Amino acid sequence: MKTISPLAWNRIAAVVAALLLPALLTACSPAQPAEPATPTPNTSDVERFLETFRSFGGEVLTIDAANPTVSAEVSTVGTMAAATVTQGNPPCAGFVETMPSMVVKLESAATALEVSFAGATNSTLVILNEQEQILCDENAPLTSTPTFTVSDPAPQLYAIYVGRTNMQQPASGTLTVTAQP
Repeated sequence: MKTISPLAWNRIAAVVAALLLPALLTACSPAQPAEPATPTPNTSDVERFLETFRSFGGEVLTIDAANPTVSAEVSTVGTMAAATVTQGNPPCAGFVETMPSMVVKLESAATALEVSFAGATNSTLVILNEQEQILCDENAPLTSTPTFTVSDPAPQLYAIYVGRTNMQQPASGTLTVTAQP
C-alpha cells in the first residue's frame, strides 16, 4: 500500500482551501440589496428641467385669433431622457434639452392646440404647461413628423420640446403650433 507524503497532503489541503474559501466567504457575507431593474429618475434633472421653464427668458411667441399659427426652424441635440423628466408618467420617448425648442403663449381659449414637427430623422414632442404638467403621446410610433394635440387648452404658456431618438444625429426641422378656434 502506498502512502501519501506530507508534502502531497499540504498541496491537497491548499487546493481544497482555495476552492472552499470563496464559497465560504460568499455564504457568510451579508446579503446585498438587489439593483433596481430600471434606474431611479434623478430628481435634480427633473428640477433643472422645470426651473429652466420657470425662469425662461427667451422669445415667447403669441398665439391669438389674429395669429393662430406660429412656426420656427429648430435643431436639438438633447441628452436628457424624456422619461426621466416625466419620472415615467407618462413614459415619453426621446432625448430632450432642458431649454425648450419653443415657448408659446396662448392668449385666449381654443378647442385644440396642435403641435407638429417636420424633420429629417425620427423625433418626438414633449409639452410642458404652466401647471408643470408634462404631455406627450407615449403610444406614438417613431416618425420624422410627430404631432400632438392638446384638447381644450387653457390660455397660458406652453413650452414645446422636440426630442431626438438617435443620439448620433440632431433633430432638425420645422416646429409648428396652431390654435383651433
